[in-house]
Amino acid sequence: MTSDTASSTSSDRLLLESDTRVTCPACKHEFGLAESFAKKALDQFTQASKDMAAKEKALAEREQGLQKQIDKEATEKAQQLIAREKQYLEGELKDALREPDIQP
Repeated sequence: MTSDTASSTSSDRLLLESDTRVTCPACKHEFGLAESFAKKALDQFTQASKDMAAKEKALAEREQGLQKQIDKEATEKAQQLIAREKQYLEGELKDALREPDIQP
């Protein structure tokens, strides 16, 4: 394919110029094609931004929930360890109090 053919093919694809004015058949509003494409792109960008913000919010909420769960589990684990240590020390104390004083 030569460059002449490529350039004529690409120009064949462009049926209307971006500054072409069109009229909406429903409301009869006249606007330029560039305005229409820009509005569609802006609408898509706005929707994508809203979607991303919603995903970020959901992720933050999930992260917060997981952190609360981790904190709760860590607190429970620490309380269990403290209770075991206390029980052990109380046993040691009882044993020490039962043993007669050994004097050299």
